[in-house]
Amino acid sequence: MQLFRKVAGSHSPILDRTLPPLTRSANYSQLWMTIAALMWVFGGRFHRRAALRGMFGLSLASWVANLPAKLMTRRVRPLIDVVPEARRLARLPRSSSFPSGHSASAFGFAVGAALEAPHLALP
Repeated sequence: MQLFRKVAGSHSPILDRTLPPLTRSANYSQLWMTIAALMWVFGGRFHRRAALRGMFGLSLASWVANLPAKLMTRRVRPLIDVVPEARRLARLPRSSSFPSGHSASAFGFAVGAALEAPHLALP
């Protein structure tokens, strides 16, 4: 909680500009679906398979994080009073804060895609 307050309370125009759009792009896995679509269209056979495997990994990780794991933990979201107005989302999520659905989806997609195309693991 102390780390959250320290980062949230920091003055950073870069974070103010980048975090809200980045967060919105990850909602409903839009960011990962866009990357998968680009891999499908512009990649070869292995990238298409990596996109499919990434979406499967994302689906599985997202389901686990957003349903059973959140129901078991029910961690309350931190108060956003220390977060600068510029970094706040217009609509706050109603689900519990842990585990993070965004992080689980990103991890699931990255692992799934990298298992099929290991050269994608680094990026």
